[in-house]
Amino acid sequence: MNFNNLFTLGNFLLFHLYFPILWLVYFIGWFKKKSLGKIFKVSWISYVFIIIVTVGVGAWLLYQQWSTSDLYKYLLPPESNFFYVVIARTLMFHVISIIVGLVLYFLFKLIVKLVKADFVAKEEIGLLALGAILVGWNNVVIYVGLIFLLMLLSSAFINIFASGRGKRLELMPYIFLSLIIVLLIGYQLSIIWGLY
Repeated sequence: MNFNNLFTLGNFLLFHLYFPILWLVYFIGWFKKKSLGKIFKVSWISYVFIIIVTVGVGAWLLYQQWSTSDLYKYLLPPESNFFYVVIARTLMFHVISIIVGLVLYFLFKLIVKLVKADFVAKEEIGLLALGAILVGWNNVVIYVGLIFLLMLLSSAFINIFASGRGKRLELMPYIFLSLIIVLLIGYQLSIIWGLY
């Protein structure tokens, strides 16, 4: 198994399998009226730890692969700094994702304030932004679009029944479902679109 296959497998297990399971556990807890306060802490700690592991182990595996290759060993230090460029590029993916998540957070906060949507909780906006960081900048459009699509379908279904009319449509379940779906299959769409 070469470096690319190992890195892809590790990335899939740590990002695309671990986080859906983690958020599914909290999603079930949310239905049981449990607090969601810990999801932010657990997700952030996990995210930082996974970045350190994937970048660190990925860099080590890449170094080992290139050092045994007659073609690529000249790209390693001290002959070349290209190796560091490859590692920096991997880190930049996560930095851009964090920036996109923060922009979404402040943008949604501003929209909620402008339209005076008091029914949207600050916790929901924070969770939406955190989900955007976890799915990665290349999946944000799919993630946010899926949230609104699920909300639209759900509200149309709820309004069919008189008992559901006029009730506040909570963002929480749609954020959870969208993140789980996008992390499990959304990255494949990004590969098809050339964003991954």
